[in-house]
Amino acid sequence: MNKEEILINPITNEQIPYDLLLLSDDTIEAINKNLDKGELFVAKINDEIIASFILKVIAVDSIEIKNIAVRENQQGKGIGTTLLSYITANATQRGFKKLLVGTCDRCDKEIEFYKKSGFKIVAIRENFFIDNYKSVLGN
Repeated sequence: MNKEEILINPITNEQIPYDLLLLSDDTIEAINKNLDKGELFVAKINDEIIASFILKVIAVDSIEIKNIAVRENQQGKGIGTTLLSYITANATQRGFKKLLVGTCDRCDKEIEFYKKSGFKIVAIRENFFIDNYKSVLGN
């Protein structure tokens, strides 16, 4: 995968790629909550959306990555790492001192990915899913 092939841009007037964002969250309601005062970005190869994420300012010096997702047929090709490089540069350029990301405490693959990318576990929120989602267990 050649990084130059991937174009990452914020979008405002395009259709929200819920099908993609639902890979990283269980409900459209939760995604819409993240989109409220959040910035939606998409990554494209040859005009096809292959990844997406939301950035949300949470404090004067802090921005959080929300709903980062890569299409399943594009996973394992370094796209997530390319997204994190872009996000880190974007946050630094904008003067943010902290870049945060949250994931479930049982999402071992995701936790390892973030740790490998330089993130550190700083907190575990007890009952996060119980407090934020109507249905915690699927059928």
